[in-house]
Amino acid sequence: MRVLRIIGIVIGCSVVVLIAAVIALWLTLNPNAYKGRIEAAVRTSTGRDLSLSGNIRLAIFPSLALELGPATLGNPPGFRSSQPFASLQRVALRVRVLPLLHHQIDVGRIEIDGLDLRLLKNAQGQGNWSMPAGKTPVPAPQSSGSQMTLGAIAGVVVKNSRVSYQEMVADHVSVTVGHVASGVPVPVKWNLDLTSGAGARPIALSGNATLQYDAKTAHLSALDARIDDSTLRGNAAVTNLASGAMSFDLSIDRMDLDRYLNAAPRKAGAQPAPPPPAAQNQQPTELPTSALKTLQLNGKAAIGAATIYGMKLSQVKVGLTADGGVLHILPATAMLYGGTSKGEVTLDAHGNVPVLHLGESLSGVDIQPLLTDFAKLNRVSGRGNVTLNLTAHGNTTAALMSSLDGQAAVNLTNGAIQGIDLWSAINSAVALAERRSLPATGGGNSTRFDAFKASAHLANGVATTKDLNIASGDLRVTGQGTASLVTEAIAYHLNAAILKGAAASAALANVPLVVTGTMKSPSVRPDTQSLVKSVAQQQLQKHKGEVENKLRGVLKGLIH
Repeated sequence: MRVLRIIGIVIGCSVVVLIAAVIALWLTLNPNAYKGRIEAAVRTSTGRDLSLSGNIRLAIFPSLALELGPATLGNPPGFRSSQPFASLQRVALRVRVLPLLHHQIDVGRIEIDGLDLRLLKNAQGQGNWSMPAGKTPVPAPQSSGSQMTLGAIAGVVVKNSRVSYQEMVADHVSVTVGHVASGVPVPVKWNLDLTSGAGARPIALSGNATLQYDAKTAHLSALDARIDDSTLRGNAAVTNLASGAMSFDLSIDRMDLDRYLNAAPRKAGAQPAPPPPAAQNQQPTELPTSALKTLQLNGKAAIGAATIYGMKLSQVKVGLTADGGVLHILPATAMLYGGTSKGEVTLDAHGNVPVLHLGESLSGVDIQPLLTDFAKLNRVSGRGNVTLNLTAHGNTTAALMSSLDGQAAVNLTNGAIQGIDLWSAINSAVALAERRSLPATGGGNSTRFDAFKASAHLANGVATTKDLNIASGDLRVTGQGTASLVTEAIAYHLNAAILKGAAASAALANVPLVVTGTMKSPSVRPDTQSLVKSVAQQQLQKHKGEVENKLRGVLKGLIH
């Protein structure tokens, strides 16, 4: 008992002495007196300028507490930006003292207010967040018995903050992270406005999820987020923190992608008007091949309703995989314009020149609103099927379009070709054949059809058709020609066969026509050169028959 009493007295005295020492240190130490040394040490080790313009507050027991601000940290050498790399109004954190005696760091809640982080890249591609060569601080060697391990973090609160990367800006950032520890579910909540570039409208992002991580992986589950007026739910994970491999399973109720693809500013209340694909090709877009080379991805997404490049889709389901520079989209299915879409896309960027393969099948689709919304073309109506099997290569969208190779086919029923009046062109051809004045053009400017079929072979962005077939009442049209997807120029030679009972059949049974111009502004006219040949052949056949009949009559008289 005496021994225990002595031990107790020694421990008690030790605690009193320790507390007295801590109080004395707290009373005598003024951390603001060391600002100059801290700033100089940061400049020496990193090459950056640190400014501690605010007060530093320090508490030692029962937790080591630090609070400072305002403060700024400059860019490394090689960056001429007038703005600092980072600035903040206030930061506060606490570290429990007693766990330090067991070589463990237990951090209390970290509070960050008014952070402004500006991420930039210089002409050499170096980021201002990296350490310049020769400035990487080397930690002091520690024995295995004295190494510190990071324990739990009580939480992180970021508010009134801003983060930018080049022209992309996340503003009004507020993030709350709950108790952080390896293997323990961590609640996360966020709210921010994201702007993709100069003049682009901000995107409101908010939501919450549960984060769980360990030394090798990180999982985000129970995701419930808002993107403007869209709701995103599901889960995602970094399945390998070392390689950055990711997986996801996400669903969105609705998404207007044109709102984000069109970065140009617009007046309040105005609707976005994304340019048609042809206009976009005038300003080639670089493919993100460098990012794709290192991307490891495996996931799927579902969208209830979507709008992209004007097209309206529903029940969209997409599967994505990426590895070794190859992105594969399969399946890619959707409902659109009364029909269905099914296809797959492969972008192979592991080489110097990316290769794109597209396989697409549209079934039972109302083609007029599809072309109107997507390509801003109102030239063909009808319902039917479209199939595509295309390959292209290039580093830009323009290069891909000009290198398109493959096959395409269309089969439509009960529609019309707008901007082309075949009967008017046929009547003009008949008038030329009969050497009379051309008829007055009618009020219509379209050709109705019962069936429209054609296939095309594409080479270097030019579609060549040899089996155009149009059936319309008393008219059967066959033809061949080319259409350039780059310039939109068209050149077709048609043969219009007039069935018995049609008004023009007395003069011509087959009428040659030429279609020229562009996809947006086609022009149809009689093929005068072929027309002369056709009339001559018909007249020859007619007179040949008369001569043969007279000859038969003479021969018959001689016999009798």
